[in-house]
Amino acid sequence: MRLDLSSKGKKLAELPVTPDDQPPAITWLAVASGTDTHGPTRTGGTRVAACTDDGRLVCFANGVRRWAISAGMTEKNEPISYQSAAFSIDGAVLLALTPTQAHFIDPADGSVKAKVDGVNGRLRAVRTAGAADAGASFILAAEKAGALVCTPDGTVSSRIELPGLPLAVAACPGGYAVGTEGDSTVRMLKSLTGKLDEQTAWASVCPRRIVKQIAAAGPQIAVVYWGGTVRLIDQDGTVKAENVFMQDVSDAAWVGDRLIVGLADGRVVGVK
Repeated sequence: MRLDLSSKGKKLAELPVTPDDQPPAITWLAVASGTDTHGPTRTGGTRVAACTDDGRLVCFANGVRRWAISAGMTEKNEPISYQSAAFSIDGAVLLALTPTQAHFIDPADGSVKAKVDGVNGRLRAVRTAGAADAGASFILAAEKAGALVCTPDGTVSSRIELPGLPLAVAACPGGYAVGTEGDSTVRMLKSLTGKLDEQTAWASVCPRRIVKQIAAAGPQIAVVYWGGTVRLIDQDGTVKAENVFMQDVSDAAWVGDRLIVGLADGRVVGVK
């Protein structure tokens, strides 16, 4: 695995996931640098966690492979795979998701400190940095229709029932933008606790479209739908612009006031 953290594209390290001649493929990466976007990390240095296609989770610290763990076996004696991972804001906790559980791991030695059941691990966790009522926490999709907030120690601090599976979540200054399956709707929720109607500040519907991703930067919200549609929505729920690309959108992120969109055909487009 090549680790490239240079802004000039310089190769900084080559990290061996396994000592084997034919290492497994990398399916997910999580990185905690010495200085996070929200401030210095507690651990310092650089940590990299990699999920592999054989179900393992491998962790490196400052270019050195520290440990590798597996999530266990099913009742049918089949390996349980780690789907994705994310470090806490301060880098002191590594959250790793299996199909049905969230594992809170000490990145120093790979020990699992807590587990949360009833999670839909096929949808990645969203890391928050003091958004609304969550503090520095993780937002997870529930196994059934709903979302829950977990603190880095594995405590479920709040949850809310939703009309469908939460396909995308983004933390915003006014709460959480949540896109749900089945109703083509993105809702701004003031909190992820209590009753849905009471917490909904606004709802935006895009008929016959399925939400794929939500990217938020301050009051700016971009909603990506399967098939290439991208909507820009303000903090009051008003659709300010809509773009329909001929290709599906692979990923999108804000850079200042410009939305950078990666398309399935390899092109990168700026939207403003």
